[in-house]
Amino acid sequence: MEILRSGNDLLYTNPDGTIVRICVGENAIFFGKYMYLHNGVKLGNNVKVSDFASLGKDAIIGQDTHISGNAVIGNRCHIGNDNAISYGSHIGDDVIIGDGNIISGRCVVSSFTQIGNETKIMGHAYIGKNVKIGDNVTVCHETIIPDDYVISDGATAYMTIQKKLAIRYHPP
Repeated sequence: MEILRSGNDLLYTNPDGTIVRICVGENAIFFGKYMYLHNGVKLGNNVKVSDFASLGKDAIIGQDTHISGNAVIGNRCHIGNDNAISYGSHIGDDVIIGDGNIISGRCVVSSFTQIGNETKIMGHAYIGKNVKIGDNVTVCHETIIPDDYVISDGATAYMTIQKKLAIRYHPP
């Protein structure tokens, strides 16, 4: 990994030898081997990117966010502050993720999905395309959310024994 810095602009050499221009905040931390970054990536302050992670073209990653190994962030994604995206998770193109979220290991968040703030998406969950998930939502382990679905603030989504999606809403 070769990095040449000029102010907030950075020229980064990918493992395949391609050179890209990205924009980084103060104290952006790269500790991943074989990361792959595309042109136009913007990293906030104190962003951590781990081994084998891939950040798509024009992706914006907010401050204090950690992207673990083998995670893939799609093109034109906007990921807010204080997020944790765990090992092997895949975020599709044009996804918007708010602040303070946890996306656990090997989750899939499909394209054009919006996730609010303080939401937890547990391991091996699958979120379809164009899904809208509110604030303070929990999506349980191995839950499948179909395309174009809306989950309101404060809900819990889970799979029943019959493998059907169930949503439990919690009164305020």
